[in-house]
Amino acid sequence: MTVYRLITLRPPDPQGSGDSRRAQSIVRALEGAGHTVVLAPILAPGQTLFSSLLRPTALMHLIWVLLRYGFTRPLQWVAVQALVPGNPSGELSPHQTAFYVTSRVAPPEPPAGFVIDFVDSLAANARGRSHRGPGVSAFWRREARLLERWERELAAKSMLATAVSETECATIAPNVAAVPLEIGPRLRPSPEAEARGYQSQDPTVLFAGNLYYHPNAEAARWVLEVLTPALVSRGWRREQVVLAGRRPGRALAAMAERAGATLLADVPDLQNVIEGASVCLAPLLLGSGIQFKVLDALQAGVPVAMSAQANRGIGLSDSDMVRVVERKAEPFCDAIDILLTRRNRVVPADVHSLLASASPAAVQHRWRSLTDAAGR
Repeated sequence: MTVYRLITLRPPDPQGSGDSRRAQSIVRALEGAGHTVVLAPILAPGQTLFSSLLRPTALMHLIWVLLRYGFTRPLQWVAVQALVPGNPSGELSPHQTAFYVTSRVAPPEPPAGFVIDFVDSLAANARGRSHRGPGVSAFWRREARLLERWERELAAKSMLATAVSETECATIAPNVAAVPLEIGPRLRPSPEAEARGYQSQDPTVLFAGNLYYHPNAEAARWVLEVLTPALVSRGWRREQVVLAGRRPGRALAAMAERAGATLLADVPDLQNVIEGASVCLAPLLLGSGIQFKVLDALQAGVPVAMSAQANRGIGLSDSDMVRVVERKAEPFCDAIDILLTRRNRVVPADVHSLLASASPAAVQHRWRSLTDAAGR
């Protein structure tokens, strides 16, 4: 059996951000196969990348990394490497294998025989952000170009490279293998968590996610500025529009207050909030990969109105549980109305297949198959 040193930005966390949930899935799969996992997160629990970079030692190392790699590597990689005074793989023993979760944490010269899970393509994410205004487009075009080169370089050197969907794999490199996201069986929350959750007797539309993540924050602003007034014009009350997630910024909180929407920040059990919603929203224009918010809602039996971007890599068709529409107020309002009226839902075949592929047993079997084959 192999000893894997799992290098991540944040510690594995089943309730955390997407890469933290992914890392937790990897730990379960590797340990379930009899391997040993040594965790090596760059950030401590509760730390943020920005606050960590403000430490004097990190600032000094940031200057060094910028001078050494700033012209040839993406700046989001530079920012993460500034928090690593040495190579995060440098403590590998001869019997350990480095396993990187996202390209941001891989060192300039990874050791031989490493494994990398890109999760999704950061280059595709950056390309999407390059269309969001003249002030930042040049920066994000540069990031996309350098990220694409870095991702291809890592994939070519790796013993095994993975991502969450065939779409993401094809975007990164030909030798990248798909491993779906994992959604575990739904466990009832503790009475304390349930009491602190949010349940409404009225229909609610919910946008849930990590609200500090830029693509989520951008979608949340659209919900408040565009969708909420359109729903109000159709007879909805403002408080029936619900935003829930971790670490909403002050500007977003102030916007929610002005809009009269319900903002649930840092709830202890986000899945409990999802289960109480009538329709979940995924009106994303930015980002990449597969959205946990879509999987979590469908697993809970809650229908989803989403944009084509949120459907990227999933490929669901319109049904009693799903509507994929253009991100404009009227199409989203129409989709919500349709989903609310179809209460006797039969789970369509594509949703059933998606959830089956994301089950713990299926995902862990996929990880074991790939790591066993790579280690031969």
